Amino acid sequence: MLNIPAIAQNILDTARKHNCAAQVTMVQTDSKDVNVREGAIEQLLTSIAISTGVRLFKGKRSAIVSFSGDNFDNIETRLQTAFDAVDYLGEDDAVRLLKPDEYGGEVTRLNLDDDAFDQLDTVKIAESLVQMEKAGLAISPKI
Repeated sequence: MLNIPAIAQNILDTARKHNCAAQVTMVQTDSKDVNVREGAIEQLLTSIAISTGVRLFKGKRSAIVSFSGDNFDNIETRLQTAFDAVDYLGEDDAVRLLKPDEYGGEVTRLNLDDDAFDQLDTVKIAESLVQMEKAGLAISPKI
């Protein structure tokens, strides 16, 4: 399991090494997909996706980079485009880091999980999908 706060800290440390301040946003999404065809489960897929957004600040310049995936082995390479951009982009008087009271303070983990993800009853879901499939096919066999 990934240590998201440690990864975010590594991104902040890498930005500092390049004389940049940074704001990091990381979102982990869990999903389950159930596909039914002709009354049977055709596919049952569980997936986890991680999206990362980084805004770099250097003086009155900023650059943004985002990426998906769980490979954080060489974060400096992933951020290099933004490091290059922040060096040649023009200055903007409105560019600044947000203050803690503007974004809610230091939040290392915001848990929006309802603890029901692994409790989903795939049998009931599949039964419901079979009923929907039958209803659709009753309207048109082309569905």
